[in-house]
Amino acid sequence: VHSLLLSVPFYVYKELAWTNATWNGTPISKWAAYRKHSDDYWFMKSALSHPMRTKNASEAKLFVIPLLNNLLDSLPVNNPENKNRLCYQDQCNQELFEAATTKIISTPQFQQHSEAHIAIASHYNHAKKQWRATLPKSYLDMLSRSAIIQFETFKTNDEDRWRAPGLYFGNRCPLAGEKTADVAMIATMKPQNPLFRYRSNICSWIEKDNSTSFRSTVCGRGQQCPALADSKLGFHVRGDTPGSNRLFDTILSGTVPVFTTHNQYDVIPPWIDWQRISFFLDMDSLNETTFMDSLRNILDDEQTYQEKLQLVMENRHLVDWQTLHPFDHYMYMFQSYLYPETRHDPKMLSPRSILRLPDLQSK
Repeated sequence: VHSLLLSVPFYVYKELAWTNATWNGTPISKWAAYRKHSDDYWFMKSALSHPMRTKNASEAKLFVIPLLNNLLDSLPVNNPENKNRLCYQDQCNQELFEAATTKIISTPQFQQHSEAHIAIASHYNHAKKQWRATLPKSYLDMLSRSAIIQFETFKTNDEDRWRAPGLYFGNRCPLAGEKTADVAMIATMKPQNPLFRYRSNICSWIEKDNSTSFRSTVCGRGQQCPALADSKLGFHVRGDTPGSNRLFDTILSGTVPVFTTHNQYDVIPPWIDWQRISFFLDMDSLNETTFMDSLRNILDDEQTYQEKLQLVMENRHLVDWQTLHPFDHYMYMFQSYLYPETRHDPKMLSPRSILRLPDLQSK
């Protein structure tokens, strides 16, 4: 059993927790069951069941805004061909979000303590100027004045508000009893897109390797399971942006991830010591020969691999949105920012934990 960290009460705007919403007529719970940008749904679910939740707003130190903001990216905005509909009770789409955010910013709690409110911001398009121009003013006002969990490194709230990068929802494979392959990368390739060139390079180099001791499963498009769980290593390679749900698929499947650019560490929560559970191959500086040599060196070091694998297995819950832990850690870091006197002593953690808690004395 892994302990929870949050130690101050928080309030959830229950009437804005759209657990029974529908997406194009499908219950939102089914839509969120496997979508990588469903962290807002799981954040809402965790908020409703966390033991530090209070139903009395006057007792709360923190306030959770449980809106499904990621779905804004898929709603029709000046596009008559976009037929997507997010509905809750008798309202849908922009009307639904405008009514909800207008209600939030008019509450006494928000008026007095907007800095203590937290929401998951829309995962990407909210950062685009042309998109922001179409959003309700109340929605933009709410985001700018709240703490937000944002997509990667985009900054869309006031500078004096707390913010943190998000965690993709990861899809796990059943754990393998024995690893039967060395590497895997299950990914869309898009060979014409220069942002995806590292994916193409890695697969091309691996496929050309003739070493009989080098085993690979899927590299490129293909079935994630059981290939990812069967492999010792799983490549984490950028696509449109440095981040990817692939990192979390890999960890949840009991496989050690391989980061491939330095900026990938900058777009994920900094309170996890990612280096302890991963390897690194710098695609910005390696060529085919040096890449393959470096990969073989990693695979030849069985002791280091086993150490990292064990840490992956012991810390998978930290990125598992189907537990309370991701929500709990976001809320605890938010708590530590607003109320530093409530921080736990980092020494309380097991040496096997890859969590990094704020120091008691730091600002």
